[in-house]
Formats: sequence, C-alpha cells, structure tokens
Amino acid sequence: MTIRERKGKNGITFQIICFDGYKRDKNNKLIQNRKYKTFKPPKDMGIRKARQIAREMELEMQSQFEHQENIGSEKRLSEVWNWYKTYYAPNKLRETTIDALNNIMEIKLFQN
Repeated sequence: MTIRERKGKNGITFQIICFDGYKRDKNNKLIQNRKYKTFKPPKDMGIRKARQIAREMELEMQSQFEHQENIGSEKRLSEVWNWYKTYYAPNKLRETTIDALNNIMEIKLFQN
C-alpha cells in the first residue's frame, strides 16, 4: 500500500494505491493488479489531520482486500482439486482411492 501526496493549484490530494494480487495479461504474464482511491481534504482541514485520514483510508482498503482474498480462496476448490489429482494423487494414492475421491469431488463441485 502506498499513499502519494500531490500538490496542485486546487490544493493537496492524496492518492491511495492498494495492490490486489496478480492477474494475467494477454501474453499470459503475471502483472500486479492495483486499485486507486483519491482523497481530497476540505480546504479548512490541516495537513496533519488530512494525512491521518488518508492513512485510515489506506488501512480500510487493505482490510477490505484481505477479506476479499480470503473469500476468493474458498471459491477455487476446483483448481486445487485439479492440481491434486494431476500431481499428488498419482504418486501417493492407489487408483481405487483416486476414483473414489474423484466421485466425491464431482458431487461437491456440481452442488455449488
């Protein structure tokens, strides 16, 4: 997380930058996903109070993104299962166990 102070002819503004994980571009390369929020304090507010509010906004954005990351990790069961049955299961489990787990996972994945 970053806070940038920008001074312009209309006063000072704070740009809050939050990093929201990574995403893939057209060339399948990972790029950092950023979210921006701008805070412009009222003219009668002091610079210390404005900086404090910008820091509070930054912490709020950070907690929101951490909460969203936790929710998103629960939704990717199919990705974890595909990795598990491709790389781990063939080396560690018998075929009958893999088939039984595969049947269970198909039921679980299609229920959601």
